[in-house]
Order: sequence, then structure tokens, then C-alpha cells
Amino acid sequence: MCGESVEGAIDLHVHTTRSDGDYTPADVVRKAAAMGLVAIAVTDHDTVDGVVEGLETGDRENVEVVPGVELSVQCRGFSQVHLLGYYLDWEAERLGRTLSEIREARVERGRKLVDRINDVLASQGRAPLGFDEVERHASGLIGRPHIAKVLLERGYAKNMAGAFKRYLIPYNIPKFKPFFREAVEAVKGAGGIPVLAHPNLITPGERMDPAVLEEMVDWGLMGLEVYYRSLGPDDTRYYRDLAEKHGLLVTGGSDFHGEQSYGNLGHVGEAGTLSYGPLRNLKKAYTARRAFLVVLCGLPRTGKSTLARRLAGFLDAEVLSSDAVRLSAFPPETTDPKTRYAEEVSAEVYRRLRLEAETNLQKGRSVVLDATSLLIEGRRDLVEVSRKTGAPLLFISCSADEETVARRAEGGQRDLGDVSEADFAVYRRMKEQMNAQPDRFALPEDDPSLDGFPILGWDSTGMEPALSVLASPDNLAYMLRFSLG
Repeated sequence: MCGESVEGAIDLHVHTTRSDGDYTPADVVRKAAAMGLVAIAVTDHDTVDGVVEGLETGDRENVEVVPGVELSVQCRGFSQVHLLGYYLDWEAERLGRTLSEIREARVERGRKLVDRINDVLASQGRAPLGFDEVERHASGLIGRPHIAKVLLERGYAKNMAGAFKRYLIPYNIPKFKPFFREAVEAVKGAGGIPVLAHPNLITPGERMDPAVLEEMVDWGLMGLEVYYRSLGPDDTRYYRDLAEKHGLLVTGGSDFHGEQSYGNLGHVGEAGTLSYGPLRNLKKAYTARRAFLVVLCGLPRTGKSTLARRLAGFLDAEVLSSDAVRLSAFPPETTDPKTRYAEEVSAEVYRRLRLEAETNLQKGRSVVLDATSLLIEGRRDLVEVSRKTGAPLLFISCSADEETVARRAEGGQRDLGDVSEADFAVYRRMKEQMNAQPDRFALPEDDPSLDGFPILGWDSTGMEPALSVLASPDNLAYMLRFSLG
């Protein structure tokens, strides 16, 4: 499926058991699939622990999962300001430090809150709560809902609302929150997109002050959650106009926690469901913020040039083709095929490709490298280009069955812009070389030096070729998997 033709409802604000939701990341993705949602964002409170499980389940269930987080932040003394972060690197060091600080503070707060409630229970002649009971309910960060569940189990409250009203609100201990600007910087430092969640809850009963939003924009805010479960049509229009005025991305979500809590999965208030458009815009914002290096690897006639053009359109990237460089530097009019494909000539072609790729990346332009890229040593040079320029690196391993390759090569089937001279004999010869010298030539998934790098697979045999995730979950890998294949 192509990015511009994706249809179906999405939900960009979903919680799991890694914070205070009732469903595990895998279960909430499966629920989304059963409901027909095409995409959800896992946005747990102050943790990214559920992201990988969500991504991997989404890959199996064919539900696009956006890695995210929801941070509780301090801003101007308001009690409830939350910042959503989308498409962030969940392993980023600075974000990790911020979340670790929050996690430690959460545990300390939980213990103190249980102690307070136990004092009240003692005055009522009731047995105290054990902190281990609370921890049993929290597979991730500890929060007040986990304490509420223990109160329900003990029969000290009839429902969640009663537990909060009787114990958790009157004896609450304020939780540690980073400042708004610090949270924005942590999200952006992880490559993510910061979006203000449910602006209507900042000043309950009143619309958000535009001056406050303007200040947040000055601090780096990039989006606003316009579609939300408790927003009516007039308020939705108000926040949509504010977003447009400040050039902010528009998002929306249910704030789903579970059937016993507020918010139904996939329901975003008066709008009912949210279309794919806001997610498409998030993707554009993410890919526009930095340059990427995407390296296509594979034998001739396996679909590399076709995929390269589709990738270039999605990423607004420069396509660098080894065939084009080779024929430009060593034209058929003046060189014979044996000369053009000599090992020293190929080495020169790849040297030029690396230099041109590095130049584009340093200028902030993404690059799609369309070449066989089967030489292990050559790929290590591309890893060095990625490290030198700071551009995230993604490998895509391209393949097709031999019948398809033979038909493409011998039948003269080629796409516009494909200047490859390789016929089926060249394909067979290169395949034999790869099998005979696995220490020199290999597909990315068979190259141990690429452990830790994201790798996608592209099988172009069928009428609707698809991308699949082969190794190392990564933002761009999953984004391309659902947008192009």
C-alpha cells in the first residue's frame, strides 16, 4: 500500500499496562486490529517500556504502531499539562535520563502515598495495604490507579471513582514533573515530535488561553491534540483554528486506558473516528527534520530501482544509482563491458557514490543508494558515512525469485530510469560469487557486522511487493514498512 492511499481509522493516544492501562501492549494492538484500526500510537505515561512489544505485535497484526510517550510536565502552575512525543528514539540517552528520574520519583511517591492511606485505614480499624500488592498491579510505572486496584480488592472502595474520591485525591502527593521546556527538549533530542495533549484539561471548564499556547510554541511545541474524547464541535474548531494560526500539527486520540476507564479505543469525541491524514502529516514532519541514508542491497533485477523511486518520493530524497554513475563515468561508447565492470572500476564507482552521499547528507538531504551493495567491506564504509554525518542508516535487502528475475532480464522488462545493463547471466554469476565468497559478499541480514542496524526485507516477486522488518526495530523501518509495502 502506498502512503497516500492508506485508509482507515487511527488512534494516536493509547495507554497500556506499562503505565496505567488495562491492556498489555500486545493486547491493545490486537484489539485495535480486531476493531479495524489501521494505526495506533503507544503513549504510556512517562515510560517507553511498551514500545517495542507494540511495534513487534503491530508488525504481525498489520497494525501500524507509532512509538510515543506522554509526559506529565510543569507549566505556569497548571495541575494537568501533558506532552505527547511521537516518533522518538526510545533508546535515546537524554530521554532515558529524564524517564529514569521520573521512574525513581514515582516509586518514592507511591510508597509515601501508601503510607498516608495506611494511616487513614488504621484510624478506620482496617488492615494496611502492602506496597508489594501495588507493585503486582504495575508492570511498568507505579501510579495511583494501581493503588486504587488494591483498595478495590480489599473492598475499601466500590469502584475506581470511589477509591480516588475517598483516598487518592484527598491524600494525594504531587508527583515529580519536568518543566515543559525540558520535556520538549528531551522529546526533540530523541528525534521526536512534541504535541500538547488534551488542551481542554489544562483549565477545566475553560478554553486554553492562546497566550499560554503561544509561549509553548516559542519553547518548541510542534503539535496540538485537537480531536479528543471530551471535546465538542465548537471547542474542536477553536483548537483547530489555534493550531492553524501557529502552524502546529493536528493530532487526536481516545486516551484509551481500558473499558473500565474513560475513553473508548478509536473514539475521538464528536469526530467519532480519526482519519489517516494527521498521521501522514506527522510522518512528513518526522522525515523532514533530519536526513536519512537508506541503502538498497541485492542482486540485479530484484526491484531496487523501483523501490528507490518510491522511497525517494516518500523521503524527498536524492537517489544515487551505481548504474547511472558507472555509465556516466565509463560510457558504453568508449568502454567495453569487461572494462566497465572490472573490480577496480566498481571500486571507483562506489567511492564516488559514497562521496556524493556524504555531500548530500551534510547538506541535510536524505539519500537512497540504489546499488547491489553486496560487498561487506563497502557496506562498512557506508556505516562510517552514517557515523560521520549523523544520518540514521537503514538497509533494505531486495529479492525476487529466479523466474521473475529471468523474465525481467531476458524479456527486457525495466522501469523508467532503470539503466542497468545486467542480464540473467550476470545475475547468476553474481549469485554464484556471493555463495562462493560469503566472507566478502552477503545480503545485510547475513552480515554479522551489521548487528544492531535496522534491516528491512523487500520481496518484489508478487504483484504487490511488501516490506518486512528483518532486524532491529527502528522508527524509519516501521514507518516505511507500513507506508510503502
